[in-house]
Amino acid sequence: MSGKHIMLSYQRDNQELVGQVFDKLIAQNIEVWMDIRGGMRPNMWQALAEGIENAAAICCFLTPRYQTSEYCLRELQYAIDQKVLVIPCRLCSNWKPTGALGFLTAGLLWIDFRDKAEHPIDTAIRELIDHVQMHVYDREPVFFP
Repeated sequence: MSGKHIMLSYQRDNQELVGQVFDKLIAQNIEVWMDIRGGMRPNMWQALAEGIENAAAICCFLTPRYQTSEYCLRELQYAIDQKVLVIPCRLCSNWKPTGALGFLTAGLLWIDFRDKAEHPIDTAIRELIDHVQMHVYDREPVFFP
């Protein structure tokens, strides 16, 4: 994965949660790209394209608003076109993607960020880190407290 990062793709309503994920990934020495954490530059489209092209994986934080966002769907489609590993993270209970988003994520392994009462966010973040360790870095997961 030399020089590659994990890109975080999300709809603005989930910026705070995705920021927490960013911080936890950075704490595990995982290179991460997030638009508001240094990824954006004056030319937004060029910055997004480079963020995707230089990604080893894209973590998509999926919600109904993500599904209806033209920008989010463009990011995901471009990542797929670039053959970037897609890691869908489901955020909403009683909802699953349909239409184009359902098609683009069909058959992929989900990371479950849904019911935070039953599954604390740290559990989902650990699952995401383990997934990145195994499928991006091709090494055994490193467990942390």
